Amino acid sequence: MLTMIANTNYAVSVPKIAPGFNRLENYVGYDVMLYILRFLYYLVFRAKKYGYNKQYLVNQIEKFEKQSRLPGFLSSLPIDQLLIKLEDAQFFYPIRKHEVTFPVFH
Repeated sequence: MLTMIANTNYAVSVPKIAPGFNRLENYVGYDVMLYILRFLYYLVFRAKKYGYNKQYLVNQIEKFEKQSRLPGFLSSLPIDQLLIKLEDAQFFYPIRKHEVTFPVFH
């Protein structure tokens, strides 16, 4: 696991690499990675709000991968593992203003 921490004494800040997403970040770059993570957060919380199940979420993630031309980085993980890694990513990327507890899907 690679984690780079920005030191406040230096003028240059170094982006942090979230565990589990480093291959994807290397493939798409930091800015696109933020877009992907924000969209995944949107999918997760929308699915929970409207009462969708995990299979719906998997289908939406696969659809997003096809539209974005991502070669299976997200759908290669089981959905439970992806949700855990996505929840951990909020501590490494400026996705939301405050950390949130992820909803539980059944």
